[in-house]
Amino acid sequence: MRERLIIPLPSDWHGGFLSAAAQGAGLGAHFPTEADADAIRQGLSLVNNDACFTAVVAVAQAHRAVQAQAGAGIPGESADVCVPMLCPGCRCKDIPFFVERGLREAGLPGITLHDFNELLRGASSAEQRCLAHALMAGDLLLQLRLRMRPHLEGPQVPYFDALSESWRGRVLEMLRSGEPFDARSFMRNLDDEAARLLPTARLSKPRVGVAGTAAALFCPSVNGGLLQVLEEEGCEVVAPYLSGLVSYALHAQGAEGTFLEEVDGLCACASEGLRVIPHAVTYERARSAGLRFVPELLTHGLGWSFAGWMSILIDEGVTDIVYASVFGCLSGHVVGRGVLRRLRRYGSGANIATVEFDPGTSSVNQVNRIKLMAAVARQGRERG
Repeated sequence: MRERLIIPLPSDWHGGFLSAAAQGAGLGAHFPTEADADAIRQGLSLVNNDACFTAVVAVAQAHRAVQAQAGAGIPGESADVCVPMLCPGCRCKDIPFFVERGLREAGLPGITLHDFNELLRGASSAEQRCLAHALMAGDLLLQLRLRMRPHLEGPQVPYFDALSESWRGRVLEMLRSGEPFDARSFMRNLDDEAARLLPTARLSKPRVGVAGTAAALFCPSVNGGLLQVLEEEGCEVVAPYLSGLVSYALHAQGAEGTFLEEVDGLCACASEGLRVIPHAVTYERARSAGLRFVPELLTHGLGWSFAGWMSILIDEGVTDIVYASVFGCLSGHVVGRGVLRRLRRYGSGANIATVEFDPGTSSVNQVNRIKLMAAVARQGRERG
């Protein structure tokens, strides 16, 4: 990987872990996560207004990162940018074009674009393994937070927050230092520590599943703080692992190598044996579940993974689901929405609410729709 490589990632949470791992491994790569309202407005001014929202975010993140490098004395006109294709075969294939065009419009014509799979193939096995373990570490800490925090009360909340921040800080420090980091050992130790906290938490809150693209689930500047809003409304959020979405995308692109093998192995390890941390869903399980509703050849965008994840939620008793889509997401509109009726029948009337996130509109209506879903979930929980 080249020095000062910018890799926009639609997850504020996971980007920090991957940047730390890249620093510790000497990769010279940065995963920018900064995409506030001002950055989004700048992104909209640099690309077509009918572009997929994920593309707008990638342009905004790349532009903000190039500006930051320029402020540090690194010439912005020679920036290197790589955009992972987390929605393979869909409009996200246009994101590199949008990024290049957007940065050129911003007066930065010398941008060099790279293919993410090529970059992985150019990295050593140890470097690829380091990135995979960092990605899983971010997933584990986020999943534990989503599982535990809604059920804590009073002084338990700040105590858990401080403990979570301590765990996160230790992981980031270890990744930056270049010390060996094994996500499997971390997974077991974290689950053991969480099990000691579990008796103090009453697991009585309604569980609400979320499904959608990576940006719709993990980027607060896109989804209006979807996960936080549901938690504030008294719900436990059940979200997929980003590692699982990355695995699907790489499999769909025919990728091979240590990174994908390690991500799949870590997902398999996190799919069983955990007492507190929610289980991961492996690529094969998601594929098998999705093929019950979506033809095997329909792999564009997130294809059958939407149906696979939502049907797994229903199988596990999570029948209140928010299907989050972003403006311009063809796969979300065609495949995601197209399978909802069958999923509702499959779940005997599962409560699946759709929310579309559009960069050109106010988030008030979106947040209100999320709150309505949370209210319905609470009422269902009270009725038993």
